[in-house]
Amino acid sequence: MSQYRLEKNIAMPHNTMKTLMGERNNSVNLKTVMQIIRGLEMTTAQFFDDPIFENPDLEID
Repeated sequence: MSQYRLEKNIAMPHNTMKTLMGERNNSVNLKTVMQIIRGLEMTTAQFFDDPIFENPDLEID
């Protein structure tokens, strides 16, 4: 799925998505994460079932 299609599926303005995807952005709220997960037509479990979330050094600050 393209970024454009995801933006349309979840009714997110392009500038908002651009900010989220930017290198300087280091935080996102849970509501936004849930919107993206639903837009990807995934369950929360499917989304978080990825080795990246098993990394003990994952930055959460």
